Amino acid sequence: MKILLLSAVASALTFSGWSQANFKNATIVNNNGDTLHGQINYKEWNVNPKAISFKTNNGKHSNTKYAVKDIRYFEIENMEYYERFPVSVSMDKIAPIAELSMFADNTVVRDTVMLKIIQKGKFVDLFSYRDRVKTRYYIKEHDADAPVELIYKRYLQGDNSTVKIAETYKNQLLEVSRKVKGVDANGLLAYMVGSSYTERDLIHLTKMINKGNAQLLPLHKPAAAHFYAGLALSASRSTYDGFHFLTDADENKTSLFPKVTMGVDLLNNPFVGRLLFKAELSLTGANYTISRTWQEQMQTHSFKQYTGAFSFLAQYNIYNTKPLKLNAGVGFSINLSKYSDNESRIDDLGYPKLSRIEDKEMKTLWLGLPFRVGSVFQQKFELYAQYNYALSSITNYSYYAIHTNSLQVGFNYVF
Repeated sequence: MKILLLSAVASALTFSGWSQANFKNATIVNNNGDTLHGQINYKEWNVNPKAISFKTNNGKHSNTKYAVKDIRYFEIENMEYYERFPVSVSMDKIAPIAELSMFADNTVVRDTVMLKIIQKGKFVDLFSYRDRVKTRYYIKEHDADAPVELIYKRYLQGDNSTVKIAETYKNQLLEVSRKVKGVDANGLLAYMVGSSYTERDLIHLTKMINKGNAQLLPLHKPAAAHFYAGLALSASRSTYDGFHFLTDADENKTSLFPKVTMGVDLLNNPFVGRLLFKAELSLTGANYTISRTWQEQMQTHSFKQYTGAFSFLAQYNIYNTKPLKLNAGVGFSINLSKYSDNESRIDDLGYPKLSRIEDKEMKTLWLGLPFRVGSVFQQKFELYAQYNYALSSITNYSYYAIHTNSLQVGFNYVF
């Protein structure tokens, strides 16, 4: 069962690029200014798209690929909106620290791209552009031909251990605001002081420049976080590895114990819902007995283990519809265990019969690697199987280690 589960997760993650199409109602405007209504294959774009797959409602074109050069504008109804512009694109990195330049890198390239529309306003519009380098934000005054990038830089200075931040975008926004009569300049400055280069803060600042006359796109977003709780059955086994008498145990029964879980699913794109991150708290236990008899000696180690765990998994819905989702995921877990009835006993079966007790020190903190496959029905009921592989042992001995691995089958209710 363990091998089958691991194989299923590996296969699912390997072929996660293949999945069913996700066509949503959409509109495009071509270079001639013609508006076409149909459907776009809506993917979980982590960068601004360079091409889209579109099919018309009349069925004449089953599936046509449009590149940036072919269309001026496209929207996926009530979800995402993009407009084509020739713009300057800064190429300096702002994260991680190890990849920052040792000076203010002003390298830019000219490119024609699809900018994502974030906010449309009476005086200015806000856009974003994300590629493999970073996310950039653009502002367009209504009398301008094209948007201008709002500049934000991070680079190393001095001994290369100090990060210098250049928030040029704040001066850019102030310059734009001075062209709009009636802007609350004091309020704008006050908010700017504590603001950062994030979509949320830039939306607020541009809305102030628009004197409140601005509209977010899309108008409504579905929830990006879904909470859940559930129960599972945990089948676990504790094994000795290394140089120890119990490495070749005669008896080592699987322990069955209930597991209680609660957590939250964080969707990368709630409109698509294909990639999500699962943060979970759980509580379970186990009752182990490991023994071996050889010649006239029998050794037995028995203990009870109660474990609380925090798990974080990246999960991908390979098949993704509202009635049914099929998924696979992998992550890590931090486990805190408490032990009771911990006894390691050696019995000499010859004559006279002798017994002695060994102390076994067990670790409280240990790490795990969970693999998971599952399904979700009607967006409410989740069934899953999860194999938890121990990345670290629950002992600190030099010549041998004790590992606990488990296979769990469970049910969650999504609120």
